[in-house]
Amino acid sequence: MLYQLGVIFFLALLLMACVRRIAVKLALVDKPSARKQHQGHIPLSGGIAIYLSVVLFSLWQPDGIPHMATYLCCVTGLAAAGRAGRPF
Repeated sequence: MLYQLGVIFFLALLLMACVRRIAVKLALVDKPSARKQHQGHIPLSGGIAIYLSVVLFSLWQPDGIPHMATYLCCVTGLAAAGRAGRPF
């Protein structure tokens, strides 16, 4: 199980670089305001990279994690709910 989680982790790191560039180009960023004190634009693509890494891993090794189908259904529901909650 530790091997599978390690693969998913490093796949998410690789995807993070790709998805971050796409997020900046598509303006999927959090901009500073009076309420938000961070500096610069922060890409809102971390969850997408993690989701894609889990999906890609499940396609590569369908039996790699027990109950993968149930897990993917739940994660897809969470991703859809997260997307529905975003105004853009």
